[in-house]
Amino acid sequence: MKRVQINSRKARTNVYLKFPQVDANKEYAVAVEKLIVPALDSLILNQSLLSIERRFEDGAVIPAVTLPLNDIYLKFTPNAVRTVSDLVFQMNTFFREFLRRIVTKDLDGVVAINSIVQYPVPGTFQQQLTDWYLGVNDATNDHIQAIFRPDGRIGIKLSPDAMSLFVLRFTEEGQRIFNVKEYLALDENGSFNTSPYFQKDEYFNFVNDLPEGSRVVQFDLPDPMVTESQLVFMDNSLFSHVSYRHELVLQTSLPMNNTVECDTNTSHYKRQLASYRFPESGLKISYTDTLYRRLKETRQTMYTFENTIKTHNVFKLHGTELQNFSLFLVNRNYTWDGNKYVQTEVPYDLHNDTFYTIQLAVKPLK
Repeated sequence: MKRVQINSRKARTNVYLKFPQVDANKEYAVAVEKLIVPALDSLILNQSLLSIERRFEDGAVIPAVTLPLNDIYLKFTPNAVRTVSDLVFQMNTFFREFLRRIVTKDLDGVVAINSIVQYPVPGTFQQQLTDWYLGVNDATNDHIQAIFRPDGRIGIKLSPDAMSLFVLRFTEEGQRIFNVKEYLALDENGSFNTSPYFQKDEYFNFVNDLPEGSRVVQFDLPDPMVTESQLVFMDNSLFSHVSYRHELVLQTSLPMNNTVECDTNTSHYKRQLASYRFPESGLKISYTDTLYRRLKETRQTMYTFENTIKTHNVFKLHGTELQNFSLFLVNRNYTWDGNKYVQTEVPYDLHNDTFYTIQLAVKPLK
């Protein structure tokens, strides 16, 4: 039995061996004995999901006044998210930095235009003349929080001051992921669910001589205002979005038998050496007392898909010298577009100074 080991820094690899490895007149069993690849940085959600905007009273016309921060601190875009806990951690980091930065700005000094009526800035958000990173009171961090529930649903907790000052605006991707409307804001009935914050049908039309793209605020805050923080959970479990089927596919120019894959009402011919489902991270949840949970999660920097000769990925070759061939590492994804799962294939992303290893065991057949 012979072994051929290949290390490559690129998804597509051409293999040129100096000497023949097998007898062209015999049949051989080729097994994928070892396959180790570096972990991907992220599989999902690499685009903006939501932003934070200033809240206005009923009848105000927007857009007009923006918050005095750069877009990078107003718009949340996940980075290298693999699990729901990753997403919740990054959301809370975003909310925390936004709150600490905004409390050092003079919100009362922002000039209202287009007859906009803004709610007064509460005392907790009056300008603090201090460094946003070191000088702001830690209690500021608690006004907007993301809460993780064991069933995978994410909630947003808003303090009364935050509800009177801000609204959350979800992008189209955010609306799809969380299954929410465009805006999340408390209405005059003290609810988040009775009506959208703005009239959706006014978004792209002229209404009451308003410029195209302008909208009218539909309701005020409750009177009297709620005195406790409100927690609203999204409808979707994020487990369904971080658990899309992602496969590592090893394609080759070796004369393998084609496989046929049926998907809904379509079929695909595949010439592949092997395919593997990416392993899921192990999330363990335990309770330390009535209010607090402990999450424990494992992460991998390398994926080991094969590490033994005892493998199901064994193939029969005949009439080839196994000397000049190519390998192609592919990331195959199945994502839900709202109606069906869509299959896409892209080259596996290998960063600088990373490489994958594959070892083939070649055994002659009697």
